[in-house]
Amino acid sequence: MKALQYIYTSWKNGESTNKGYMIYSKSEGITEAECEAIRNAMRYSPPRDLPFAPTNEQITEDFPYGFASFNLPGGRRCVALTTYLGKDYSGRFGNYIIYALVFEKDGLECRPVDLFGEPFMKTAMTQEELNASSPVPPLPLLEIADDEVSEYVNSETLEEFLPGNEDNLARLITLILEARTNGDTLYINDTRENLVLWVSALQYMLPESFSCYITFSTYVADPLHLRQDKYLKEGIDFALTGAWPDSSNFNYAVERGGGRRLVFDVVSGTYSDMPISGFAKAMADALSIDAPLIDRFGVFLESTSYRGIDNDLMSAYAVYRLLNEHELDRRTPDDLSHAITFADRYLDESRCGDFARELLDVADKNVWDLDVNELSSIIDFIASHARFMSDILYRLVFGSIYQIISENGEACDDLLSMIDGMKHNHPDLYRGFSVYMDSPEAGDDVDVYLRGNTDPWVNSFYLQLVLSSYEHDESCDLRTTRGAMLQLVVDNLGSEPDPSEIIVSAMTRTIGNESLFATLFSLLRSLLRNPSICDGFCTAYARWAGRTSQQDAAWVENELMAGPVGMMFAVQLCAARMHSMRDPKTVFWDFVTSIQHRSGVEQVSIAPLFKECIDGLDDDGIVKLLTNVDSTIAPALLTHPELASAMALAADSCDVKTLVKADPGMLYRVLDRYASAGGSGDLVPRLWAVGLGESIRGFVDVWLSGRSRKRAGSPVPQRIADHVGELCLRDFNENDYKTYVKEYAPVLVALVPDSIRFSALARIFGGGVRFQIFVGELIPAVRKLSKRSETGGVRLLADICVYYVTGLSKGDTEALRVPLLRYVRKLDDSEYENLEKLLEQMIPDQVDAFFNQVDEKESIKDKLGDIRGLFRKFPV
Repeated sequence: MKALQYIYTSWKNGESTNKGYMIYSKSEGITEAECEAIRNAMRYSPPRDLPFAPTNEQITEDFPYGFASFNLPGGRRCVALTTYLGKDYSGRFGNYIIYALVFEKDGLECRPVDLFGEPFMKTAMTQEELNASSPVPPLPLLEIADDEVSEYVNSETLEEFLPGNEDNLARLITLILEARTNGDTLYINDTRENLVLWVSALQYMLPESFSCYITFSTYVADPLHLRQDKYLKEGIDFALTGAWPDSSNFNYAVERGGGRRLVFDVVSGTYSDMPISGFAKAMADALSIDAPLIDRFGVFLESTSYRGIDNDLMSAYAVYRLLNEHELDRRTPDDLSHAITFADRYLDESRCGDFARELLDVADKNVWDLDVNELSSIIDFIASHARFMSDILYRLVFGSIYQIISENGEACDDLLSMIDGMKHNHPDLYRGFSVYMDSPEAGDDVDVYLRGNTDPWVNSFYLQLVLSSYEHDESCDLRTTRGAMLQLVVDNLGSEPDPSEIIVSAMTRTIGNESLFATLFSLLRSLLRNPSICDGFCTAYARWAGRTSQQDAAWVENELMAGPVGMMFAVQLCAARMHSMRDPKTVFWDFVTSIQHRSGVEQVSIAPLFKECIDGLDDDGIVKLLTNVDSTIAPALLTHPELASAMALAADSCDVKTLVKADPGMLYRVLDRYASAGGSGDLVPRLWAVGLGESIRGFVDVWLSGRSRKRAGSPVPQRIADHVGELCLRDFNENDYKTYVKEYAPVLVALVPDSIRFSALARIFGGGVRFQIFVGELIPAVRKLSKRSETGGVRLLADICVYYVTGLSKGDTEALRVPLLRYVRKLDDSEYENLEKLLEQMIPDQVDAFFNQVDEKESIKDKLGDIRGLFRKFPV
């Protein structure tokens, strides 16, 4: 082999301005970038704890030498040696010589350590060389014969060094692989001779072609400085760095303690703490006795496309053992997965087939020990390299998943992700697996795994496994193994205290497959009839709907509408979904539109949806929604007792002022449906009162417009008049009472006396201060009625006078006295005469006393009473 040469030292005859340090000479062809990289990598400063002015003997015995191998910019390789010389030509200490050999990328035909100690590795300058004139001629191309290497470092040398050092070697192998995996260097300290031997052990562990990846330097004066990016870009990236222990430059204990660097200090016994890998132990033992394993593993490595030195070597060894020894170490959960990854990346297709056979054989023997990552890696590998072994894989996967779930004791999302990954990444393989699940062999396992199994995680997983195994439009035949599996799991869910999340998760797996959804729901229907399970299911569904698209949620609800039972569940689910929405009206109307013309809808109550819609609405919003629902929704839905009741109660929650402004027809219909459903007016007093008031108003208006002033009689049918006595305003608040009196007192007064006596009306409108409010609307109502029907007005007035004279309530009598007497005093003669005649018939014994009060002049006190009344407070 051939190498270019390079010499760098302090020389008096050169033209350098750098204190005499310069390239003494080099072969033609070494570039400036390469020269710079060599100088940066190999420059030398003596350790600070060694003598500043050493003797030649001290230099020879104690000072470290820097022996190194690294890659140069451009890809060529360098093997170099830096030797401390002591004084230079001027007598100053610190002089050294760098001797470097530059090989073409594939030109180094031995391990770099084989060159150590050979005579051609220059360690000093002769006097003749130092006295030569500048410039010195270029150095010639060095030719190195095969018998000129490995004189100092060879297998015999290692056989002497390694016995007794196997544990440290295993530690060294573990640490350097970890360092290179992380793109870092391993810092090492030992005697200068042993440093070379440790490097030699690493390089002899692997094939010669791998030695270029074990870059090293046995001594670097400032090791941390050399890890700067500018040096790494030059290619100065040592896998192994000899760092002299120095408290200022590099402290092994500190670096290890902080976990900042990986260290291997044999002298002080300071090592980074890391478990020794099985690969490292095997290599160290084999190398110490020169076992055939080293060569065999090397042959295997070279048959792969892998080149490097990192933790992939452990995976390579696992693959080697599986192929050659039919065994596989699984010391950590990732060992098998890493081995599969290595085989996938670096083996040719022929070897991949061999590996697949061995892999499935080992996995089958250890089926109860496989984890999800291992199983997933096996699936991917077989799918990529050994489809012909799919049947074995199906059995392996089906047998493994039960063990993984049952041992996990919790939701196994990783396993579901693995199945989904197989479905999406290897659809043909997944279809084959689905077919296997319907096989008699799988059926036997299913019965053992699932019958009577109460483990929620097992049931949840198998439920989703079965459902996901069906294609988009594939139906479920309950007579197949998969169908039996589905039935077993649903039966098992009945023993779960809360299977709601499992049910929701299962339903989401069927989205897009109408037939499969229908089959699942038919199995779940009896389960969901349990109120507690159904409530939990609705709550879980709402959480899911809040995370997913409204389109998916609408699909589930739409599919449930295929029958009345499903419709009821659909309503509950939609209500649960609406509950968390700020504005659920859009979902409400979409749902109603899709359901109202379906067969069997009359059995379905959308009351839960309606209640979710009105939640948070103000009174005007409620009336608007009631109006829209009343005018838009099909009668089959409107007449359901639950909706009729919900609408009536919603209307009654509004204040009277709002109800008065509402469409009377809508209120009549709401009341009518409510009454038909068996509702009681006592539960909706405001709605009942306003509805009755509006109904009577309509009759009274017609009656008044069509009657002569001389005719009398009831303005309303007796069936309606009978309801007036059922009015109850007792629980109305102040505003509702005042509004009702203002709107409907004049209407109701028109019913007196033909349909109702004034005494009954007085009881409806209460006593005390409330009665005073009523009286305030009473006299104007009498006046208005008298103008439109003289006879009716006089008869009404007479009935009021009778109540005044004979009333049992002193407070009511007093409230009526002033306004009533004042009004009677102002009657014209005809009205006065007619009133007197009527009262003589009705209260003959008290008529004179009454008219005596009328004839009395109104007192100042009575006149002021009107003003004082303005300041009376309404009772709470």
